[in-house]
Amino acid sequence: MISVLLWLQHEYRNLMSMGVVRQMVKRILNLKTLCILLLMFAGFSANVQNETKKGDPLVGLTVVPFGEQTFDIATGLTTLPQGGEITDRVSGVVITAPFIELQQGVFIKAKTVEASGEFGIFQASEFYIDFESSVIRAGGEVTLSKDATTIHSEQLSYFVDTKILRLSGGVVGQSPAIEAEAIILEFSSGIALLVGPYTFTDGVFTLSSKIANSLLELVAVENEGSSIFEAATEVDPESLARFQEYLP
Repeated sequence: MISVLLWLQHEYRNLMSMGVVRQMVKRILNLKTLCILLLMFAGFSANVQNETKKGDPLVGLTVVPFGEQTFDIATGLTTLPQGGEITDRVSGVVITAPFIELQQGVFIKAKTVEASGEFGIFQASEFYIDFESSVIRAGGEVTLSKDATTIHSEQLSYFVDTKILRLSGGVVGQSPAIEAEAIILEFSSGIALLVGPYTFTDGVFTLSSKIANSLLELVAVENEGSSIFEAATEVDPESLARFQEYLP
């Protein structure tokens, strides 16, 4: 028995001198590292799937890069240096941009963006989605188009949970013709609020106010197959209560 142990000890020393054991240990460590990375990736994928199953807005993303795609495992940051298209399968929001950065469940940041959704289509110089608050923000030169209406502004905020859109800063629109400090739109009701100073022109009919933070309520109604707007300087109390937190 002792002779066998001595022989094994001798053979081990020979293998160590040849570097065989060290190579085996190195391979085992490499395999261990690979397994850890695979488990981390599997956990990340499972987390994304679980978030998507919740049905909350802005969690079920489909990302289609236009070129290469890099992923930083330390920060969780994905970069699309040649841009791409991102679709949120829950809210229906689709964005395309020549450069995109995103962190799953945290944010999407892009420049020179075109986005589409229930709000229509808009182009913007800067674009940011905050997943925690489910708010889409855009800035720079913003142009929004929906049906026959086009509106230009400096800032845009779309609140995904309530489907309310706010445009602010130098707001100018066509069909109908509007100028305002801000406009807030609720798509479910067809109600909009202009924030003064404002001017609203519909045909030969014009309403205006030079007072800061004055309000004009617009209600879209159907008239012989087309939409017209009923305007009121006295805002309905229920509408004001819903819009209060979105006023600039």
